[in-house]
Amino acid sequence: EDETAALLQRCVHVSDETKRRLLGEWSDERMAHALPLHACASCGVRDPSLTYTRVDVSALPRTVSVRVAGGEDETRHVFELSPEQCAKYRGLQNKKVRLAFPN
Repeated sequence: EDETAALLQRCVHVSDETKRRLLGEWSDERMAHALPLHACASCGVRDPSLTYTRVDVSALPRTVSVRVAGGEDETRHVFELSPEQCAKYRGLQNKKVRLAFPN
């Protein structure tokens, strides 16, 4: 890290005006105080550069058509759990967890 920082210091010049502009854009538009940091409900990805859209899950199709490796279309169920996922879900149904929140 020290070597990289020294290399950047020697070889890269960013004017103070550009630094101020970039910091202002970042803090006002992407990471403003109290700005929600959205996440994908499916995978959990949190990326401030992405645009997230709220959707009514019940309005989503139950199946999708995908092209598989052989070049053929295949219909797959979107919300179908694998046998392993079903077993994990059943195993967690009666578990109690303790949540701790900082003061």
